[in-house]
Amino acid sequence: MLHTVFSSDDSTYQQWQTDLLVHTYQKVGQSGAMTRLWAGAGEPPALPGHVFKTPSYAYHPVSGDHYPPYNRLFGLAAWLRETPPTEETILHLEPDFIFTSPIEAEVERGRPIAHPFWHMYVSYAPTVARRHCAHPERIQPVGVPKLIHRDDLIEILPYWQAKTEAIRDDPQCREEAHWWSDMWGYVCAAAELDYHHTVQEFGHHTSQDRSYPLIHYCVPVEVLSPAWKWYKGDYVPWQTVTPPPPTAPYAMRVLIRELNELAVLKRAL
Repeated sequence: MLHTVFSSDDSTYQQWQTDLLVHTYQKVGQSGAMTRLWAGAGEPPALPGHVFKTPSYAYHPVSGDHYPPYNRLFGLAAWLRETPPTEETILHLEPDFIFTSPIEAEVERGRPIAHPFWHMYVSYAPTVARRHCAHPERIQPVGVPKLIHRDDLIEILPYWQAKTEAIRDDPQCREEAHWWSDMWGYVCAAAELDYHHTVQEFGHHTSQDRSYPLIHYCVPVEVLSPAWKWYKGDYVPWQTVTPPPPTAPYAMRVLIRELNELAVLKRAL
């Protein structure tokens, strides 16, 4: 049994993504519990499963650095410290995912499974790897989704957070890593702890014409003929999106189908 966890802020932008993620989680019958780490003021919206509330850490509480992924790091740390899950395998996602089929894999300590990311090769951030990792030769080009043992996540989080903060405090590395500073913090920490990931594709982008249990719609997709494009940053909930043409990647066609299905349900409320 595994436990699915993701973090979000209190914006409408991440709320509709959360609703879509939860909709597909329920639709495919994903086993195990789900926790949303919600960073914001006021009270979080109700969610099937558990909602763990934290203040917003988009601005670092000490340095003042504005970097919204701090919500993920501080949220995970507080959740695991205060209400750790009973399940040993953690499926770590972000709000901009959907399920297309259930995931049943479990992992052992020190043997996480993670999706490959092209921009996480050392050649893309050589200064980060050289300055902020004692063992750059061990760095693996991975990101989310990932399956990781609960105790490994507890162990790595202080190092992950420290590495991320150090990268953000280093002007050259901050520019080199950019939005992915926390991802570089993770792979550097994992390398120093000698975690060896099984690098496995199971959460592909919407631009890919493949079928995996998860779809990550973090990038825009465009079809030139006939002209059609869509990006999450432009979406207004709960509008119906014109379906992509048959020539669009499989993952995008599935995503828009699920989004439009939920939009109909939401407008009927």
